[in-house]
Amino acid sequence: MLKNLKLGLTLVKYGFNIKQNILMCALFFVIGVILEIFTKGTNVIGVFYIVLIGMFALQMIISMGLSSLVASSPLQRPLQTTIPAITNHVIELAFFTIVLVAKFFFVKTGAATEDAMVDTLINFAMLVLFMFIYCGFCYKYFLAATIVFFIAVMAGNLGLTYSQFHSGAYEWIHSIGFMGAAGLCYATIILGCLVQIGLAKLFYKADFSKYAFKSVLQKM
Repeated sequence: MLKNLKLGLTLVKYGFNIKQNILMCALFFVIGVILEIFTKGTNVIGVFYIVLIGMFALQMIISMGLSSLVASSPLQRPLQTTIPAITNHVIELAFFTIVLVAKFFFVKTGAATEDAMVDTLINFAMLVLFMFIYCGFCYKYFLAATIVFFIAVMAGNLGLTYSQFHSGAYEWIHSIGFMGAAGLCYATIILGCLVQIGLAKLFYKADFSKYAFKSVLQKM
């Protein structure tokens, strides 16, 4: 794992459109931090945008598979499966841990209630799992993956909204507390990584979607 992570972080700088991806990373990070500060950590978009930075690293590594040089290399398969997934996973774990410390501070200082923070973390766990599933095959079946992702997110949000109006489900969700919700998020990130690798291996032989790397393909 450490070998794949080291190689992944090294290869990120060789991915296509690196300047554009770095700019997008910075934009998402800034927006995420602003949302975290102004909502006291109770808006799920803030932490999701910050953690989403890992996805840009994943994209830059996978984009190397478009190179004819990589296509003839024994690294072709791991560069589309394990290496980007593990790199994405570790980056997301690191950023999530940093944000989680801030959320813990908000709760302990009374800036946000524990129940509100638990709701945010549960919502984040759902979103990050869907995102990992999406990353597992979006570069091969971009349109289908995007449609499935949005349907899943809407269904998940409806489920969470439903739980708020049913005391049994609502009470169970909040009974796990801040630490329980944080643990669930970590477990979801790990599970998501495994699912992503499984999907990437399943669809490995499929061609890259022209929509996933449209701007890159136009330059080649």
